[in-house]
Amino acid sequence: MFQLKDVSRKQAVLSHIGISLIIFLIVLYFIVFHWYPQPFFSTDGGWQGVQLLAAVDIVLGPLLTLIIFKPGKKGLKTDVITIATIQFLALFSGLYVIHNERPVAKIFQDGNFYIVTGYDMTKRNISLKDLERYRVDNAITIYLDLPDEHKAFEDLLYSSRKKKELLYLNTSLYKKIDAEKIKKMRRFSIDIERYIKEKYGKEKLSILTSLLKKHNAKVDDFLYLGLHSRYKHAITVLDPETLKFIDVVPTIYKPEIDELSKYIDFDIYRIESYKKQLLEESKKKNQQKINHKKALFLN
Repeated sequence: MFQLKDVSRKQAVLSHIGISLIIFLIVLYFIVFHWYPQPFFSTDGGWQGVQLLAAVDIVLGPLLTLIIFKPGKKGLKTDVITIATIQFLALFSGLYVIHNERPVAKIFQDGNFYIVTGYDMTKRNISLKDLERYRVDNAITIYLDLPDEHKAFEDLLYSSRKKKELLYLNTSLYKKIDAEKIKKMRRFSIDIERYIKEKYGKEKLSILTSLLKKHNAKVDDFLYLGLHSRYKHAITVLDPETLKFIDVVPTIYKPEIDELSKYIDFDIYRIESYKKQLLEESKKKNQQKINHKKALFLN
């Protein structure tokens, strides 16, 4: 019959490590393939989640066993239960954070994808079931329906800032992506060759060459859109017809989302609309001056 007092400290520690590794590998599977699939594992906290999990599961528990476990010690059973309880609570807390902060959707806003987490959606009373209607291929991808006119956009931005809420978290602007929306999204594709040449130098075009060779494709076969994440911004490579994720452009430096806009051959800041607005306002002011002079002349 198994007796806890007959177990040596070495056996206890090794057994604890073995059990912890099994738990770690099971959770790792869910992190890598379900909660943080690529590109989110490297850009949005998957790797940080694994580190947290390893710390509370593989390190904390066995370390406590090594320190506290003493064969034949009075109250050893209580000590073992205490260690198990501490590790369980730490593991549960870690898993809660990892699962709650997992990316659940990509929001397309003016040329970039912004990531929303499970916590973001829960806070807004939106369930994962509700988000399923926005699924495109293998990911939940949402189009943020912003006005094309500069004035309307500025009003919306002002309202968002007043509420202290990020624009892409405004769920009233969420639209399902269809063929027409994908057509609009293609206008925001980054000129990837120009970006690499100007950012890294012409000699670094081998980065793009290797990526295209890997997928047996030409540069125009893909859509290149920015990804704004918590830990690492990236340029994603997508199928231009289905938006299926293909790859991430390997980068030497972390690309800043604001700088990517100058490599997009499209008026993402509604400059033309703004110029038109200024022109109309100028005409209006001039007309008011003319009317005022007429009124003075008639008087």
